[in-house]
Amino acid sequence: MKSMIDRFTRPHAMALLIGAVLGSTVSAGMAASSAQVSGRVDPASPAEAISGVEPLGVVPEWIENFDTYASGSQIHGQGGWKGWGNAASAGALVSSAQSTSAPNAIAIVGATDLVREFSGYTDGVYVMSARQFVPTGFSGESYFIVQNRYQDAMTDLSWSTQVVFDSADSVVKNFDDPTFGGANPGSQPLVTGQWSDLLLVIDLDSDRQAFYYNGAVVFSGSWTAQYPVNPPNTAGTLTIGAIDLFANNASVVYYDDIAIRPDRIFSNGFEAGDLP
Repeated sequence: MKSMIDRFTRPHAMALLIGAVLGSTVSAGMAASSAQVSGRVDPASPAEAISGVEPLGVVPEWIENFDTYASGSQIHGQGGWKGWGNAASAGALVSSAQSTSAPNAIAIVGATDLVREFSGYTDGVYVMSARQFVPTGFSGESYFIVQNRYQDAMTDLSWSTQVVFDSADSVVKNFDDPTFGGANPGSQPLVTGQWSDLLLVIDLDSDRQAFYYNGAVVFSGSWTAQYPVNPPNTAGTLTIGAIDLFANNASVVYYDDIAIRPDRIFSNGFEAGDLP
């Protein structure tokens, strides 16, 4: 499969997502551009949750806006970010070409397979959000991935979320390889030339997840058993291990304002127990 197998056999870097348990704190050692605070957010809708609107004024537990790094600098080795397998060749450049919080975003392009590990997330409900800019004329398949387990040695890997941004079909979809694809297919039309909102709700207590794109559900289903157990993918666990922004040799995609919040309950009544 492109996200598991191809990258596993290539000598370059990766890894993926996040975490935030209700009442827990994120792991130490975050960069100056990453804020670590506690709080509860109550947006009116999933889309609002990722648009930066915070009606109750509560801040995320962790946020990365890439703004304290030098524009044009290699982020591998900064702020906990690294290439897949800890390879600098799979890192990414901080860019001022696009941003939602000036001046910077991260450019995911070509050989980039950018990982940020997390620890301590073993129960509770979490929401991870991000802003994404897919330029007009985008070409290829770029991935937004979250793993429940990751390690640089690549001997213990397990994928939970693999969302594909596909230029050929102009869709955002759950990874749909015939052999290694997700248990819960789904898609939405791909938006280019403007910023889009990504939101992933993770319920570790119920082994559930749901991924939203601009407020619309792309897919929902199991967190631990979304993809078949087939090497290098091993049996999933109720943890959040890493975020992985994987270019897969596609043209550039930008990300900004990646955040993790605990136990989000929306003012319209949506909560983790209502995952679609």
